[in-house]
Amino acid sequence: HTREDFLALLGELRTVARLRLYRANAAADQGNLFSMNLDGVDPAAFAMKLYSDYGIETRVGLHCAPSAHRLLETYPDGSVRIAVSAYHETADFEYLAEAVRTCAKAL
Repeated sequence: HTREDFLALLGELRTVARLRLYRANAAADQGNLFSMNLDGVDPAAFAMKLYSDYGIETRVGLHCAPSAHRLLETYPDGSVRIAVSAYHETADFEYLAEAVRTCAKAL
């Protein structure tokens, strides 16, 4: 994937109803990870749905940063974190976006 593919994924996720996306404000500041939550859904339940239904592995919780989660108002439950690597392909991003969209409707 390219950097543009990753930024396009973030743009696509911003359109998902009920999804709160935690990312850098400026694309130049965005690293290869982001966090998200679904309004009204426990982050652990969201992460479990992504894993059990789609095989998408995430990290869930406070990510050793409780102060950051207080600032984001996600404390004490935390968020669902996605980290991408050089091994992810554009098709993986499309799969993730569709899985998140479906989960947002189902949960």
